[in-house]
Amino acid sequence: MADERRTKRPTEMTSGGTLTKEEWRRFDLRKWWIWIALVVVAIILALLRGCNPQAAAPVATGTPGATVAVTAAPTAVAVASNTPVPAETELPPVTEIVAAPIIDPQSEIIPSGSVTLTGLAAPGVELDIQVDGVSVGKTKADAKGQWSFDVDLTAGEHEIVVAAPGDSGGASAPQNFQIGSGAGPDPVSVTVPEAGASVASGPMVLAGTAGPEQELSIVVDGVEVGRVTTDAQGAWETEVDLPEGAHTIVVVPISANGTVFNDSASTPLDVMAEPQGVMPVFTEPDATATLLAGPVIFRGTAAPGSTIVVRLDGEDVRTVVAEDDGTWSAQIDLPGGAHNLVAVATQPDGLEASSAAFSVTAGAAKPAITSPAAGAVTSGNVVIRGTASPNQTIEIVVDGVVVGTTTSDARGGWFLSTPLTAGARSVVARYPGASGVADSSESVAYSVQQRRPGGQCRNTTPIPADVSRYTVEVNDTLFCISQRSGLSIAALKRDNVFITDENLILPGQVLVLREHVPPTPTPVP
Repeated sequence: MADERRTKRPTEMTSGGTLTKEEWRRFDLRKWWIWIALVVVAIILALLRGCNPQAAAPVATGTPGATVAVTAAPTAVAVASNTPVPAETELPPVTEIVAAPIIDPQSEIIPSGSVTLTGLAAPGVELDIQVDGVSVGKTKADAKGQWSFDVDLTAGEHEIVVAAPGDSGGASAPQNFQIGSGAGPDPVSVTVPEAGASVASGPMVLAGTAGPEQELSIVVDGVEVGRVTTDAQGAWETEVDLPEGAHTIVVVPISANGTVFNDSASTPLDVMAEPQGVMPVFTEPDATATLLAGPVIFRGTAAPGSTIVVRLDGEDVRTVVAEDDGTWSAQIDLPGGAHNLVAVATQPDGLEASSAAFSVTAGAAKPAITSPAAGAVTSGNVVIRGTASPNQTIEIVVDGVVVGTTTSDARGGWFLSTPLTAGARSVVARYPGASGVADSSESVAYSVQQRRPGGQCRNTTPIPADVSRYTVEVNDTLFCISQRSGLSIAALKRDNVFITDENLILPGQVLVLREHVPPTPTPVP
């Protein structure tokens, strides 16, 4: 029977009947695990209530005098998570973002050209710089939120916006800036030297015009080399030192606060600086003095040993060589009037340089009669001599009538043989068209005596045979000398080739008398 019971228990268990011992044992173990889990949960709840007393305290509800029902606080259920609870961290401080750009330096007039924009934004954010709605570049704010950006702006009004990503501040409010000024300074012009000119390397004169009393910056090859201020009429002049080679010069007006007005700058001037000789200089005479026409000595300086060619009104008139100390002098026959002289120097090394034009004015020297002296003269051809400005036409006037003209030589000397009849005569030498005493000589009075009848020669004394050289005296004629020497006029002209007119010989001239036989004097009746 016992075997039958043992056999039936499993069958009854299987069909929903009573359990075997093994089954009860397994069931009891499950219960223990449940109890253990409940105990663990209870411990956890107790710990939680200890950390949060308010949650653990009972809550009283109801009305006074009534039965109070105590309701426990809701129990939090711990939920396991694979994500660790982050430690409480300190949030970064909120930084105020200044999105509007600031132009530095700020002034009433912002010059065109390169303009620096600066401002603030969120640290590290990339910014898009927009001018007139067009992106012109990007920049990045540093760790402090500061940023800067260089942009080329033309003259006129421009709208500038600085844009950041949407979560970093967005776009700044548009700001309008006036670049350049329509009422800026007068434009600058450069008149010296000419564009494309070849100049000597070293110091060079730079000149031009601009607004009155305007400060200008001289910029050579992009570098400021000096400043100059215009005068009350806007003229300016300065000197720049140019090394050998090609250069570009720009002159720019600037304001008292340093604003550069590029819109009014001069047109870039391209010049070529080349090695050239030392420029000769005129030092005498004073260019402001009025000189007397005639021989004038000009002096100056140049490189030692230079060959100096002096040009008068474009024509070469004299060549001299500079001394070891560089000084030179040249005598020039200067006609009356205004003249320009230029000295062209060629150095021993072959370098050539020209001086600036040297302007002078020469007044004609007053004519003068030097011989014959006032007094008695013999009628017939009389040689009248005098002085005047070089290379000038001289009129001889006898008793108010022009009797002949002559031309002064390079030294200003002149003469004229003219017939004078017996009587009182007044002779004047003058320039043609003379209208005042400055253009006419002093009047010379002559008492002209009739020649003795029966002879043409005042002096009839024979010239001795041993006299081979005879000095012409006043009132001598070639005919009389022929009569006194026994030589024919043809022989005298042959041996004295300077005689071109047998009717014109001058006192002081020396005649050669070759192998002459003087005539026997004729007794006077």
